[in-house]
Amino acid sequence: MMMRLLVGQDAQRFAHLVPSLRRYPWMMNRSNNRVVPLWMYVEESSGVRNMVEILQHPAVEGFLTHCGWNSVLEAMVAGVPLITWPLYSDQFYNEKLVELLGIGVGVGADVWNSNVEIISPIIRKNNIKEGILRILTDESAVAESIRSRSKEVSLMAKRAVEEGGSSFNSLTTLIEELKAIKVAPKSTPS
Repeated sequence: MMMRLLVGQDAQRFAHLVPSLRRYPWMMNRSNNRVVPLWMYVEESSGVRNMVEILQHPAVEGFLTHCGWNSVLEAMVAGVPLITWPLYSDQFYNEKLVELLGIGVGVGADVWNSNVEIISPIIRKNNIKEGILRILTDESAVAESIRSRSKEVSLMAKRAVEEGGSSFNSLTTLIEELKAIKVAPKSTPS
């Protein structure tokens, strides 16, 4: 889903990604043969690369996200800590889940927007930078816990979909129940 950010908000969004203290992945944009930072590649390519593939790249150490459900799940499975920046819809609930699981940090967004026209206050570049650096470079017990917990949640998610896992078993049960309904004879009204 496309969102329209206010010009100031969009500028703040990327103000401190490039001059970070860590190296970050670069990608070749095949449409124009430019080498760009990974985050720009994703913006420019309009989905040419699969986000799951990007998140599983060993160079990815954190993910700045608006907390859409797919992005949160994909990062959880990849074991990548989240820097959360929700704007509207279910994103604030998803951010709360990230907080409860201990797998990310927020940048201070606290105004829920009712549609795709983003009118919330601008999140300052220092908030974004602090969130990114907290995940990437902070050696505190909290930051270490977030990185460690992200890996633990990844293992739990992967186990859930393996044969014998809770999601695997629940889906198998559902399929069996639907098959039983399909083959059951239809009753005729009397």
